[in-house]
Amino acid sequence: MVNESAPETDINLEGLGGGRYRLSGRLGFSNASHALTLVNRLVGNGAKVHMDLSELRQIDSAGLAVLLEYWRHCQQAGDRLVLESPPAQLQRLIRISDLEAILGAA
Repeated sequence: MVNESAPETDINLEGLGGGRYRLSGRLGFSNASHALTLVNRLVGNGAKVHMDLSELRQIDSAGLAVLLEYWRHCQQAGDRLVLESPPAQLQRLIRISDLEAILGAA
C-alpha cells in the first residue's frame, strides 16, 4: 500500500493495491503540479487503474487537466483509467468539456 501526500497540498493519492487508488482532498490550480508527481510514481502496471474519487472534496479546471494527464499516462503504459464515484462538480466539468468518452466514470 502506498500513501503519498503533503499537508500543504491538500491532496492525497493512496495506493490500495491491485491497481486501485483513492484520490482525496482538493485538486486544483494550487496543487496540480504536486498531484502530477504522485501519479508518475504509482501508475503503470499494464492493467486497469481504478481511481476512487468519492473523497475528492473540490476540483477545478486545473484538476480536470491533472485527470487528463493521469489518463494519458495510463494510456502510454497500456493501462485503462477508470474513474469511480466522481463528485458532481467533476461530472459537470467532464460534461461541459465534452470529455465523457475519455473520462466517463464507472
